[in-house]
Amino acid sequence: MNSVLLDAGEPEPPLPPNRELRHRTPSQEVRRAFLDAATALLEEEGLSALTIRAVATRAGAAPQSLYNRFGDKQGLLTAIAEEHFSDLARAMGEITEPDPRERLRLAGTIVHDLLTAHPRSYDLMWAVPPGPATRDAFAHLVRMVEYGQAAGAFIPGQAASLASAIWASINGAITVEVRQARAQTGSGEGVSVIDFQLVLDIILCGVCTG
Repeated sequence: MNSVLLDAGEPEPPLPPNRELRHRTPSQEVRRAFLDAATALLEEEGLSALTIRAVATRAGAAPQSLYNRFGDKQGLLTAIAEEHFSDLARAMGEITEPDPRERLRLAGTIVHDLLTAHPRSYDLMWAVPPGPATRDAFAHLVRMVEYGQAAGAFIPGQAASLASAIWASINGAITVEVRQARAQTGSGEGVSVIDFQLVLDIILCGVCTG
């Protein structure tokens, strides 16, 4: 978000004709700007660059405004992680593939693509306590397992336990990929060192009945 965001009580510059704001920037838009700024700093420079002042400066708002919305730096980090898990849960919830095997493959591919697109945020997602969005993303996977079991496509057993094993396998492969890519490029971007579809083939071999 490129526009300068101001807290309540501060004068505003004239707004462009096509911008539908009346008096001051809505609180939700300010929050969105903080999250966008924090995520960009995290991916570009790493966790050490993510200070309250740096995020506020990038968002074009006062540091106190950030404190008012997130409490402290830990609250901001948790919000970033939850944002990514929320995106993940939403994408998984939109899968409508009827075949249980292909549904699970699509879910794994979505997880991979979303998380490797933001490798430093991915590290952060596992460094903060799980929140509602984390549990929501995992719940989608549990329901996929239950769907496959009901269709006779997946092995029997506790769906949550099977989903946990799938979740761990997928994220373990992503962790290796991200870290090896970082070691080769000096950043979190670039080289794909794992055939992730092969990883999904192996997972499906373990969970499918035939």
